[in-house]
Amino acid sequence: MSVDTPHEKQGGPITTLQMQTTNIYPVKMRIPGRDLPDDYLFQIMGEEVMKLEYYDNISEMGVDAFDSEHCLRRTSDLKQDDVWNVFMDFVTTGIQFVEELSKREIQTLFIA
Repeated sequence: MSVDTPHEKQGGPITTLQMQTTNIYPVKMRIPGRDLPDDYLFQIMGEEVMKLEYYDNISEMGVDAFDSEHCLRRTSDLKQDDVWNVFMDFVTTGIQFVEELSKREIQTLFIA
């Protein structure tokens, strides 16, 4: 199941929602097809997500646990099952992307 809309603008093998849920952009966003018309690009919201007192939590929990348990709840309305589905779409698409690059003998600096 894909949570993204089919019309979402993306600049590569990763969607806006995937960037948000995988902590590439751990910020509030407006996403085409969800919060914006289909033909818009995504928008990053300039709102405070991190506070100074959160750094102790990050030190204790680790970045990944903090992000999934605290940060994502403040930046997205996704349910835990949706987050898992977005992540699995990200993995599947990343593998397909690397396979296609390999067929064309193109090397990438990411997703190696």
